[in-house]
Parts: sequence; structure tokens; C-alpha cells
Amino acid sequence: MSNFFRRISHQMVGYVFMLLSVVAFGLMVAGLALRSDLVPVAGIAFVIAGIAAISGFRNDAAHRATS
Repeated sequence: MSNFFRRISHQMVGYVFMLLSVVAFGLMVAGLALRSDLVPVAGIAFVIAGIAAISGFRNDAAHRATS
């Protein structure tokens, strides 16, 4: 199983988290329009997914620079 995780590039993980951050942002905007109580949860998910996406892209760039 660990060999499977080694084949996944950091860039692909960054793209997945970027997609999740866009979805979380859409949920946050929809929650604001509907005056939902779950807006802070969607906002936190948006921030965390954005940070994870940036981290994935930076890790991939650092990995490519060393190889």
C-alpha cells in the first residue's frame, strides 16, 4: 500500500485540494445567501483546503527542483 502512495504526485494532491477549496467556497457563498448556521464550517474548510493545495504545489515544486 505504501508503494501506491509514493506514486501519487504532490501536484495531483494539490489539484484535488484546489477542487475541494472551490467546492467549499461555493458552499460558503450558498450558505451566506441562505443565512445558514454552517457558514463558518464551510469557511474553515475553504481555508484548510486552500492551504493544503498550496502546500501540495510547493512540495511538488521543491521535489522537482531537487531531482
